[in-house]
Amino acid sequence: MKNIFLLVGFLVACHGNKQTHQKSEEQVFVKLFFPSKTQTKRSEYLRDSIAFAFPVKNVGANPLRIVDVQTSCGCTVSKYDSVVMPSDSAEIRFVMEILPKDSVKTVHATIMSNTSEKYHLLTMTFVRTVPPPADLK
Repeated sequence: MKNIFLLVGFLVACHGNKQTHQKSEEQVFVKLFFPSKTQTKRSEYLRDSIAFAFPVKNVGANPLRIVDVQTSCGCTVSKYDSVVMPSDSAEIRFVMEILPKDSVKTVHATIMSNTSEKYHLLTMTFVRTVPPPADLK
C-alpha cells in the first residue's frame, strides 16, 4: 500500500513539473524580427524634423509585448503598438528633431520587450546632403 502511494505521488509530481516546464517554454517563445536595424535618411532641405519607421514582425507563437522604447537623445520621440500578436507586423515610428546646424546626426533607440533577447538596438542617422549656411555653423 505504501508503494502505491509513493508511485502515485511520483507520477503527480512528474506531471506537475512537466506542465510547469512547458508553460515556461511557451512564455519564452516570443520572437521579434526587424528587416533592418539601421536606417539613414538624407536631405538637402532645411527641416525641423525627419521621420523614421522600423517595420517589426512577431515570428513567435505568443504575443510580443514592447515594454519600453528609449532613445539616446531627447530630440527623438517614439510611437509604437505595445502588443503585436503572432504573425502580425507593426511599426516602431520615430520623429527626430533636426536643427539647422545639424549636418550628421545619429540617434540610437533601445527596444525593451518580452523576447529572449530583452533589448534590441536600432540606429537612425540623418545626413544633410548640402552643408548648412556658414552663419548657422
